Amino acid sequence: MPDFIPKRDRDAEGYIDAVTDVVEVDETVYGLAAGSFAPVRSALVAFAAALGAADAAKSAAQIAVADKDNKRAQLEAAFRPLCNQIKAAPVVTDELLAQASLPIRDTVRTAAAPIAAAGVVARGGADGTNLITWQPNGNSAGARYRVESRTSPTGEFTLLDVVTATSFRHAGAGAGTYREYRIVTTRSNQSAAPSNTAVVFAA
Repeated sequence: MPDFIPKRDRDAEGYIDAVTDVVEVDETVYGLAAGSFAPVRSALVAFAAALGAADAAKSAAQIAVADKDNKRAQLEAAFRPLCNQIKAAPVVTDELLAQASLPIRDTVRTAAAPIAAAGVVARGGADGTNLITWQPNGNSAGARYRVESRTSPTGEFTLLDVVTATSFRHAGAGAGTYREYRIVTTRSNQSAAPSNTAVVFAA
């Protein structure tokens, strides 16, 4: 059986206060000795004071956190441009950067990680050729797309082709044949998570 006293502090305070107001009018009719609720009333006053103090502390903490975040933003706004200026200065060597605990210049271009393609759509043709299209979803030039399909909802996906375009025509898929497609974006030796799937049902 659930507890009859509300869980939330404010709700509990209001509920207990309301019950106390009613019972204190004549405690004897509720089977209690006169004055039985006096400790409840005292505890209620103390709890209300503590609850008010807690609410004030929470509000002050929220203000303090907001002020801290604002001061952090101001600190970074003053610090970051100067660090970027130092890193951009030709006279500053990597040794000096390391000595100042600043990041060493990246002299090797790091290939952007591939992003999962999105919005995959498959359309079946009467001649058995299916057109699959998708959105690059932020992938830039250089991304390659593995077009994979399977012929049943529980089968394994197999590779059809690897393309750089965002569309693919699957000839010979067979009119009236179940085909489910997905796209896996790759770049260098990295692969993104598979895209959503698209299904062409029997025509």
